[in-house]
Amino acid sequence: MDLFFELLQMALGQRDSLSRAYSANDWQEAFDISTRQAVEGITLIGAERLPAHQQPPKELMMQWTFNCGFFASKSARLDKASRKVVENFARRGWKSCILKGQGLATLYPVPYRRHAGDIDVWVDAPAQDIIQYVHQLCPDSHVVYHHIDFPIWDDISIELHFFPSFLYAPDNDRRLQEFFERNKERIMQHQVTLADGKSVVTCPDSEFNAVYLLCHMFNHLMEELIVMRQYLDYYYVLRDIKDDETRRRVAEDVGRIGLNTLAGGVMYVMHEFFGLEKEYMFVEPDEKIGRFLQKEIMRGDAIEELEHRNSQGSFSHFVDRTRRSFATMRYFPKESAWSPLTRARHWICRWKRSK
Repeated sequence: MDLFFELLQMALGQRDSLSRAYSANDWQEAFDISTRQAVEGITLIGAERLPAHQQPPKELMMQWTFNCGFFASKSARLDKASRKVVENFARRGWKSCILKGQGLATLYPVPYRRHAGDIDVWVDAPAQDIIQYVHQLCPDSHVVYHHIDFPIWDDISIELHFFPSFLYAPDNDRRLQEFFERNKERIMQHQVTLADGKSVVTCPDSEFNAVYLLCHMFNHLMEELIVMRQYLDYYYVLRDIKDDETRRRVAEDVGRIGLNTLAGGVMYVMHEFFGLEKEYMFVEPDEKIGRFLQKEIMRGDAIEELEHRNSQGSFSHFVDRTRRSFATMRYFPKESAWSPLTRARHWICRWKRSK
């Protein structure tokens, strides 16, 4: 575990060598943790920066490099696919933007070392129009509360979002949706050149992402699907915000939607795991919430948890998530208390949309 965190610190420029010699077993553990936490590309950067006598065994280094080469290749395909999707909707007269993923990768020092995922697209069109369009091309597409799957390519997963995210408490969610609407026009015009240097797409700016990604992390926390890559994304978003006035606006928006408590815990994690300087924080760190988040992150397994989720039926998933709300009640009482009722409302909404 110590080696894993030292490699993160190496990658983020906080140290220039390891504190001691590590065994082959230590290196294998660091690699395994990196894979589970979906940050193997970042820890590889740390390993590559080590003096030659401190680097991992050659065989493991080759496997590490091969895995990251696969993600780099996938990221390049995702860049091109993202451009095509946005251009396709523009031809239909629909504005859209790429959430998370490829846009966030441009904030990384080595963009293609970010673990590649899927493509999430926020489409500025009525939900039923989006669903009708998708079902004309992919009749069996799965609809959930805030997005629909768009499986037009076999090797790339795409989700079309009716709105970016949600919260469970109705008043907080209402203010969150107002935030999305208030900023939609700006981010639907915010163009970013992706890592391939050719694909230009619309993506949210870091001010928007500082609010949106916090909601996204909270939903993953409530779903028990949180891993370190999501926090690392947030680290680079916070470092991309350069002025205090923008941080003040972020703090106001986060407070308005009721996520100040979570934000304080996240700031603690940002400092403890990644060494984020206080000048980049928009709220004070909260150690109590932060320690809870740390435990949740370190028991995460991106691959195992996703496979478990995909294998569940909708009722089993509902029961598990309801049970989860009791586990988070101590830290986030309002959102946790509303969670079971809101999940039931979401299920009804999904049922109506799928008919």
